[in-house]
Amino acid sequence: MHGGRRRWLCPAEVAAVAGTGIILIVTIVIVGLIGRPDISARSSGPGPERSAPSVELAENRRSLPRQQPLLIAHRGASGNRAENTIAAFRLAIAMGTDYIEGDLVVSGDGVLVARHERALSSTTDIAGHPEFADRRTTKIVSGTPVTDWFTEDFALAELKTLRATKRHHTDAAVVVGPAAGPPPAEQTIPTIDEMIALARRQRSAAHRDIGLYFELKDPAYYASIGLAPEPLLVNALRAANLAHADAPVFVESFDPQSLRTVHALTDVPLIQLIGGVGGVDDPATSADTLRNIAGYAAGIGVERARLRASSIAEISVNPDLVPPGKRAGPATPRLDTTLVEAVHREHLELHVYTFSASTANTDVLAKYRAYYAAGVDGVFTDNPDFARAALP
Repeated sequence: MHGGRRRWLCPAEVAAVAGTGIILIVTIVIVGLIGRPDISARSSGPGPERSAPSVELAENRRSLPRQQPLLIAHRGASGNRAENTIAAFRLAIAMGTDYIEGDLVVSGDGVLVARHERALSSTTDIAGHPEFADRRTTKIVSGTPVTDWFTEDFALAELKTLRATKRHHTDAAVVVGPAAGPPPAEQTIPTIDEMIALARRQRSAAHRDIGLYFELKDPAYYASIGLAPEPLLVNALRAANLAHADAPVFVESFDPQSLRTVHALTDVPLIQLIGGVGGVDDPATSADTLRNIAGYAAGIGVERARLRASSIAEISVNPDLVPPGKRAGPATPRLDTTLVEAVHREHLELHVYTFSASTANTDVLAKYRAYYAAGVDGVFTDNPDFARAALP
């Protein structure tokens, strides 16, 4: 979700774009690809028809224990495994997460795969693959030149030869690239279909819902090169009978137009991500903006720092949340619930990101409990086991 190179959605953009018409929606859908075209022939076509609601597969997402916040495994159990891999998703499920979250980018042959960004070197062993040396190139990412290997320049079969690694892996003692041999399937780059299949299998084994939470990354860029992700996403959900309001699925994005495009195609619940740590007067979370967001989304996802500590340091591990002059007080942390109340007035959910820690000490568990007590509806975490341990 957050981290890496990204252009934040500024407050003015959220407020302005949330109320726009359908012109850009139509444009994106028209250029969107349907199915999985050959890398050498990127065809465009109409988007999929809007799905009729169905409850054949999976229980209503509201059947999850809504008296407690949803636990959302941020890129899987990314505190323990290489992010956005089947290994990370499987471990997160074993740790008790409610939802596995995966970032989605697009391969050159039009397949949605789980990576946090288009550039591949930070989370794979691609630098150790001499056969791909000539694919390294420089592109503009969020206004900045970036020299790397990019997902859109590789077919799925090529991406599958890469081994996913922990972010910014630098251990020279670990063999990567072809010399290490083919990577195990759980350590390759998974497709959206593989994520869906895992959740379905694990749901049967665990006898509980395993939700799916997908973030569309750089959707406008992919649309500009004929690889619009929204139709690909909806097609995958429809094929799994998950493209309806009752499915245990959320779709998130920082791009309001992308979410509006998805909303035009399916009733799957959407989450509008909002960056930054603005205060209660931030236009990005004003009453008017939230009301507009409620027209197409089920909730918002925000930096947890937006819930400022109201009386003391939230806890020692996150002192940046503490307003000046409020760094002492009672032992139990309290958070300002103004945003929570404003979001709930519009019948929206509030999901906060991202919790991460190396050990589950008392302060870490207190951090989670402070947000649970504030009334948030979901938490993104790199450590689902810690989040579960902190529940009442």
